Amino acid sequence: MTIPKLSVIIPCFNVDSYVPFCINSVLSQSLEDIELICIDDGSTDSTYFKLLELSCRDNRIRLFKQQNCGVAETRNKGIKFANGEYLAFMDPDDFYPNEHCLAHLYNAIKEKQTNAVAGGLILYDHQQQLFHPHYAYDSFYRFQSNSLVYFDDFQFDYGFQRFLFKREFILENDLFFPELCCFEDPVFLVKALSLCGKFAVVNDVTYAYRHNHKSPVSSIGDSKTEKRIEDLIMGVSNVLEIANERNYIKLRDLVLTQLRDSIFWILQSPPSPPQISYENEYKKKYEEILNSNSWKVTAPLRKIASIYRRIKNINNYLFKE
Repeated sequence: MTIPKLSVIIPCFNVDSYVPFCINSVLSQSLEDIELICIDDGSTDSTYFKLLELSCRDNRIRLFKQQNCGVAETRNKGIKFANGEYLAFMDPDDFYPNEHCLAHLYNAIKEKQTNAVAGGLILYDHQQQLFHPHYAYDSFYRFQSNSLVYFDDFQFDYGFQRFLFKREFILENDLFFPELCCFEDPVFLVKALSLCGKFAVVNDVTYAYRHNHKSPVSSIGDSKTEKRIEDLIMGVSNVLEIANERNYIKLRDLVLTQLRDSIFWILQSPPSPPQISYENEYKKKYEEILNSNSWKVTAPLRKIASIYRRIKNINNYLFKE
């Protein structure tokens, strides 16, 4: 069997409005020796049928269908299904902004002989239909030259989609996504790049991340949100533990900033009405995280998850029908 240069892994769930544009942006790449691993994760709309139609037109698409099991497990299956020398991961509502993205990345990783390469990521505002930089982290999302970057200097945890990884490196190091429903990709990226040590970069924008097209987050009281909160806490804890082990001071401070600025806004008011003793304990642990300058933040993070579950159980008991 001929080994393709690259496998692009695309998990798909209820994205029939976006997936044709995404897939066509891959098929139109000037790097033609590729395969697309498209896995329909139990979609209830027409996603699978659109993928099937596309796969009939281009034999580089390998289409799989499964019952819903989540994006992390689906990406992990994609890694196992893939045959390419290198791996790319793509979200089905995103796209490559020009036809040379994969060629630039592939040429750079071959030239530098690294286990990973990254290009620039730019945001695409779906409502306004325009591109713009990530205003908070653009210095991490785009590179000024074609060069090598050491993760000791980089210490960033987002944007895994603009990377290529050597498949042999991923498999040899058992690098898979933790089975969390959110914050699974920063854990994967930090683990992979800390093992790489260094990675190649190109100064081209090679990935367009679509935003302003999804529905607002559901209310904090539902079971899916409860699961997201618990998994979010676990994922953040895992990244902080890696930062602790490797002495990544900048990464630790970055994650703590993310906690303060965005991640835990959904936890500022626990489900109502909790018992007052639990509410006070919750607030104490929350403040302990926000004010922490030490490595010992994973314990209070997981304590918050435990308290949240207890509060949720009390509410379920008090208000059960």
